[in-house]
Amino acid sequence: MATYTITKQNEIEIDFHGVKLDYATRNKMKAVRIWWNPDKKIWHGPVDDQTLAVTKEICGEISVSVTPAPAPKRSIRKAPADDYALKVKIRDIISADKSQLESWEKQLKDHVNEVMGEDNASHSGNSVSKTQESVWMNCFRFIAKNLSGLNSEHQEYELIFEYSRS
Repeated sequence: MATYTITKQNEIEIDFHGVKLDYATRNKMKAVRIWWNPDKKIWHGPVDDQTLAVTKEICGEISVSVTPAPAPKRSIRKAPADDYALKVKIRDIISADKSQLESWEKQLKDHVNEVMGEDNASHSGNSVSKTQESVWMNCFRFIAKNLSGLNSEHQEYELIFEYSRS
């Protein structure tokens, strides 16, 4: 006799205990998105009215163990004050000294922490990696080095960093 389980991930798992299924049963399960998992040697699918009805039809009303699925935890991003962390003209990047670059880096970091704080709770208040910080600094240096040859009109263009529209 087949048995089924509802997992914490809100999936149905059906175990036929090594019995090969007939064509009609396989197709009935596939029609409601219950698929074979060759690693676990079980059939599985999402828990919904259709899959549950087919599962109960095949296995009977009693399951081996039903583990209620927890309510999905959703992280909601905070709405930032602006759609971006930093807007700066090319000419300002070209002429920036180290303290200005560090000031911009802090603005970017604060913005990302504000927006991503709830999504990255495991980072304990700092969602920005050292790698990301170095990427920003490298970007500023690249712009200063490679765009310094632009005429003054083109150096007035503003660049947006860390755009985040909610």
